[in-house]
Amino acid sequence: MKFSRFFLVFLMLILCGNGFALEVQKFYFKNVRLAQQSAFQNDGSYFSGALILNPYYVFTENFALGIDLGGTILKIKDRDTFVAPEYLLKANFYFKQNYSFELGAGAQTWINNGGTFFAAEGNFVYMFSEPLTAYLSNIFLGYSFINSDKRSTHMIRAGLGFSF
Repeated sequence: MKFSRFFLVFLMLILCGNGFALEVQKFYFKNVRLAQQSAFQNDGSYFSGALILNPYYVFTENFALGIDLGGTILKIKDRDTFVAPEYLLKANFYFKQNYSFELGAGAQTWINNGGTFFAAEGNFVYMFSEPLTAYLSNIFLGYSFINSDKRSTHMIRAGLGFSF
Protein backbone atom coordinates (compact mmCIF):
# COMPACT_ATOMS: atom_id res chain seq x y z
CA MET A 1 0.00 0.00 0.00
CA LYS A 2 2.77 2.46 0.91
CA PHE A 3 4.59 1.66 -2.34
CA SER A 4 1.50 2.46 -4.44
CA ARG A 5 1.09 5.84 -2.69
CA PHE A 6 4.71 6.73 -3.39
CA PHE A 7 4.27 5.67 -7.02
CA LEU A 8 1.21 7.95 -7.41
CA VAL A 9 3.12 10.91 -5.94
CA PHE A 10 6.05 10.07 -8.24
CA LEU A 11 3.76 10.00 -11.28
CA MET A 12 2.07 13.31 -10.35
CA LEU A 13 5.41 15.07 -9.95
CA ILE A 14 6.58 13.77 -13.32
CA LEU A 15 3.45 14.95 -15.10
CA CYS A 16 3.61 18.42 -13.52
CA GLY A 17 7.31 19.08 -14.19
CA ASN A 18 8.92 21.86 -16.15
CA GLY A 19 12.39 22.27 -17.71
CA PHE A 20 15.66 21.19 -16.08
CA ALA A 21 19.22 21.54 -17.33
CA LEU A 22 22.54 20.27 -16.03
CA GLU A 23 25.75 22.08 -16.82
CA VAL A 24 27.81 20.09 -19.33
CA GLN A 25 31.36 19.05 -18.42
CA LYS A 26 30.76 19.56 -14.73
CA PHE A 27 31.35 17.25 -11.76
CA TYR A 28 28.44 16.93 -9.32
CA PHE A 29 29.91 15.50 -6.14
CA LYS A 30 27.53 16.32 -3.29
CA ASN A 31 24.60 14.04 -4.07
CA VAL A 32 22.95 11.70 -1.60
CA ARG A 33 19.96 9.41 -1.98
CA LEU A 34 17.67 7.98 0.69
CA ALA A 35 15.43 5.10 -0.32
CA GLN A 36 12.80 2.74 0.95
CA GLN A 37 13.73 -0.72 -0.23
CA SER A 38 11.63 -3.82 -0.77
CA ALA A 39 13.72 -6.96 -1.25
CA PHE A 40 12.38 -10.25 -2.54
CA GLN A 41 14.01 -13.69 -2.20
CA ASN A 42 12.83 -17.27 -2.76
CA ASP A 43 11.78 -17.67 0.85
CA GLY A 44 10.22 -14.29 1.57
CA SER A 45 10.45 -10.54 1.39
CA TYR A 46 11.52 -7.75 3.71
CA PHE A 47 11.68 -3.98 3.85
CA SER A 48 14.51 -1.67 4.84
CA GLY A 49 16.22 1.53 3.78
CA ALA A 50 19.28 2.52 1.80
CA LEU A 51 21.70 5.46 1.97
CA ILE A 52 23.75 6.15 -1.17
CA LEU A 53 26.35 8.75 -2.16
CA ASN A 54 26.14 9.17 -5.94
CA PRO A 55 28.57 11.65 -7.51
CA TYR A 56 28.65 11.93 -11.31
CA TYR A 57 30.25 13.82 -14.18
CA VAL A 58 28.10 15.26 -16.99
CA PHE A 59 29.82 14.71 -20.36
CA THR A 60 27.04 15.94 -22.68
CA GLU A 61 23.50 17.19 -22.24
CA ASN A 62 22.31 13.58 -22.69
CA PHE A 63 24.96 11.52 -20.86
CA ALA A 64 26.73 11.36 -17.51
CA LEU A 65 28.85 8.75 -15.77
CA GLY A 66 28.87 8.26 -12.01
CA ILE A 67 29.27 5.92 -9.09
CA ASP A 68 27.05 4.77 -6.24
CA LEU A 69 28.69 4.21 -2.88
CA GLY A 70 26.26 3.23 -0.21
CA GLY A 71 24.71 0.54 1.84
CA THR A 72 21.62 -1.07 3.18
CA ILE A 73 20.48 -3.47 5.88
CA LEU A 74 19.54 -6.92 4.54
CA LYS A 75 18.20 -10.15 5.98
CA ILE A 76 18.20 -13.77 4.92
CA LYS A 77 15.43 -15.93 6.35
CA ASP A 78 16.42 -17.68 9.61
CA ARG A 79 19.49 -15.40 10.02
CA ASP A 80 20.22 -12.07 11.61
CA THR A 81 20.12 -8.83 9.69
CA PHE A 82 23.44 -7.60 8.30
CA VAL A 83 25.00 -4.58 6.61
CA ALA A 84 25.48 -4.74 2.83
CA PRO A 85 27.69 -2.01 1.35
CA GLU A 86 27.37 -1.54 -2.39
CA TYR A 87 29.48 0.07 -5.11
CA LEU A 88 28.34 0.51 -8.69
CA LEU A 89 29.45 2.31 -11.83
CA LYS A 90 26.47 4.02 -13.48
CA ALA A 91 25.64 5.51 -16.85
CA ASN A 92 22.96 8.24 -16.79
CA PHE A 93 20.95 8.89 -19.94
CA TYR A 94 18.97 12.17 -19.93
CA PHE A 95 15.86 12.66 -22.03
CA LYS A 96 12.91 15.09 -22.06
CA GLN A 97 14.59 17.72 -19.84
CA ASN A 98 13.61 16.48 -16.37
CA TYR A 99 13.94 12.75 -16.88
CA SER A 100 16.82 10.32 -16.84
CA PHE A 101 17.38 6.59 -16.88
CA GLU A 102 20.37 5.08 -15.06
CA LEU A 103 21.99 1.72 -15.69
CA GLY A 104 24.60 0.44 -13.28
CA ALA A 105 26.73 -2.58 -12.55
CA GLY A 106 29.01 -3.36 -9.63
CA ALA A 107 28.94 -5.37 -6.44
CA GLN A 108 27.30 -5.69 -3.06
CA THR A 109 29.12 -7.21 -0.07
CA TRP A 110 27.10 -9.17 2.46
CA ILE A 111 29.18 -8.67 5.60
CA ASN A 112 29.48 -11.94 7.57
CA ASN A 113 26.95 -13.57 5.24
CA GLY A 114 28.60 -14.99 2.18
CA GLY A 115 30.89 -12.51 0.47
CA THR A 116 30.70 -10.11 -2.46
CA PHE A 117 28.22 -10.57 -5.30
CA PHE A 118 27.49 -9.02 -8.69
CA ALA A 119 24.84 -6.29 -8.64
CA ALA A 120 22.94 -4.69 -11.52
CA GLU A 121 20.60 -1.73 -11.23
CA GLY A 122 18.27 0.45 -13.27
CA ASN A 123 16.54 3.65 -12.09
CA PHE A 124 14.04 6.09 -13.54
CA VAL A 125 14.76 9.57 -12.17
CA TYR A 126 12.73 12.76 -12.18
CA MET A 127 14.81 15.90 -11.53
CA PHE A 128 13.09 19.00 -10.19
CA SER A 129 13.63 22.28 -12.07
CA GLU A 130 14.28 23.98 -8.76
CA PRO A 131 14.86 22.14 -5.47
CA LEU A 132 11.55 21.64 -3.63
CA THR A 133 13.18 22.30 -0.30
CA ALA A 134 16.66 23.60 0.36
CA TYR A 135 18.29 20.44 -1.08
CA LEU A 136 15.69 18.00 -2.48
CA SER A 137 16.65 17.67 -6.17
CA ASN A 138 15.10 14.44 -7.51
CA ILE A 139 12.95 11.40 -6.90
CA PHE A 140 13.66 7.95 -8.26
CA LEU A 141 12.20 4.49 -8.71
CA GLY A 142 14.48 1.56 -9.44
CA TYR A 143 15.16 -2.15 -9.62
CA SER A 144 18.30 -4.00 -8.47
CA PHE A 145 19.36 -7.61 -8.86
CA ILE A 146 21.96 -9.20 -6.57
CA ASN A 147 23.34 -12.50 -7.86
CA SER A 148 24.20 -14.27 -4.60
CA ASP A 149 25.13 -17.93 -4.48
CA LYS A 150 23.02 -18.13 -1.28
CA ARG A 151 19.89 -16.25 -2.41
CA SER A 152 19.28 -14.27 -5.57
CA THR A 153 17.73 -11.01 -4.45
CA HIS A 154 15.43 -8.65 -6.37
CA MET A 155 15.04 -5.17 -4.91
CA ILE A 156 12.66 -2.33 -5.67
CA ARG A 157 13.81 1.07 -4.40
CA ALA A 158 11.89 4.33 -4.28
CA GLY A 159 13.45 7.39 -2.81
CA LEU A 160 14.58 10.98 -2.68
CA GLY A 161 17.78 12.56 -4.00
CA PHE A 162 19.47 15.52 -2.35
CA SER A 163 22.13 17.84 -3.77
CA PHE A 164 24.24 20.06 -1.51
